[in-house]
Amino acid sequence: MRIRRTLRRLSVGVALAFVCASAFAAIPSNDIDTFVSTYHCTVTESLMRIHASRKQDDRYLVLENGLTHQYVQCLFFDHDRRMMCEAWSGWWDQKNSGPDFRSPLAPEKLAALAKLGFSMDVSHGNFKRHFLFGHDPDYGEVADLMLKALYSGFDTSLATGVKGEGPYAMRKSVLSKNTCVPIS
Repeated sequence: MRIRRTLRRLSVGVALAFVCASAFAAIPSNDIDTFVSTYHCTVTESLMRIHASRKQDDRYLVLENGLTHQYVQCLFFDHDRRMMCEAWSGWWDQKNSGPDFRSPLAPEKLAALAKLGFSMDVSHGNFKRHFLFGHDPDYGEVADLMLKALYSGFDTSLATGVKGEGPYAMRKSVLSKNTCVPIS
């Protein structure tokens, strides 16, 4: 009798531990790899749709933090041979932004954007990074850059969400991994 009770308690304890472990595993991780992989496919697909459009105007994609409206935007130009990406610097939010402007971002955020290859010169606007493409643009590289800049530069996470805008990519929709079809 005593052995049965002990075994029953033990099995209930093991079952409870399994349920707790399963619930903990179901909580999404909030690291950069999880964040990037959640949105990578959708952003890559959006860039492909922009590139596939025959129109040569308004060929951009903007991704922003769902809470702070800090953003990263990329624009195809020169018949898609080049792209300029910009990360929010705060410059345009200031009425008298001039050569003495200093970004309101914390030093570690500025360092993260610099590590991603953005120029830290904000004397005339946002932080910039340029791409020169060969025959086939690497949409995945640009998607990773945009998402990593959002995550590490602007505290964007799965909790804050990401908003996207681009006339040939999406119409001010909230990005979701559930809407992405894997690209082969």
